[in-house]
Amino acid sequence: MSEEKIVLTAYNVRTKEKGVEMHDVVISKTSKNAFMAKGNDGKGNPLVTLIGRDKALSAIAQGVAIKGWEDDEGEVKAGPDNIVSQPAPEDFDMDALPTDHDQE
Repeated sequence: MSEEKIVLTAYNVRTKEKGVEMHDVVISKTSKNAFMAKGNDGKGNPLVTLIGRDKALSAIAQGVAIKGWEDDEGEVKAGPDNIVSQPAPEDFDMDALPTDHDQE
């Protein structure tokens, strides 16, 4: 069974049209690992929409869009699953920090 060709669509803010087909699409990753498709409507009006991971990767695989990010393999990312903490420097004086009762 062959996959159906993906068509990326977005809302055109300038012409107030919904479901406008996107051309010259570049898919990028946001800082929260969402996928954003940026392109135009074929007339020069910019279009942007958020899409799911599966749709983004399928569009890239089918040649409908260009991958616009580099893979960060081996790079540790801070997040709730892998919090990176560093000890305070040896010359750091915790007693020098202001406390709530110092502001009275």
